Amino acid sequence: MKEYAVNIRRAGSGSDWQEADQADWFETWNDAFETVEGEFEDAEVEEAMIAVYEDGDIVSSPLYMIREDGDIHQYQDGERLWA
Repeated sequence: MKEYAVNIRRAGSGSDWQEADQADWFETWNDAFETVEGEFEDAEVEEAMIAVYEDGDIVSSPLYMIREDGDIHQYQDGERLWA
């Protein structure tokens, strides 16, 4: 069964913000993605990560959403998506 971990980095977050034990967990990609989108309404949110887990292991490269110059950009494997 796949699970979706969402980690949010706000201004002043510690360096462990990406750790699995810091994540909120969801059963569907849609729920995880909608949560991240909603979190970005808070100006303190600088970055978010969605990681897909199966049987306790990450099964694909996490999706990062990063606030840059007031816009939210998506990255995966170090490459900007939708550019």
